[in-house]
Amino acid sequence: MRAVAIYKMSTKKAAESHRVPRSTLQHYLKQCHKDGSVEKKTMGRQRVLSTEQEEELSSILTEMESPVWSHD
Repeated sequence: MRAVAIYKMSTKKAAESHRVPRSTLQHYLKQCHKDGSVEKKTMGRQRVLSTEQEEELSSILTEMESPVWSHD
């Protein structure tokens, strides 16, 4: 964003040089012009599980994946 806003680089060139999708850069620039924010707000899917639930599920799956786990 700095390359575009301060150094007047084109969005295409800035996206290529910083290896980010051009559409992502354009989204953040649009959001910044709208309210001065650069936070991710409406992109992506909403979470289904809480952080704690994700950690618990991950732990269970990791335990099940270990060779000690018996499938008998």
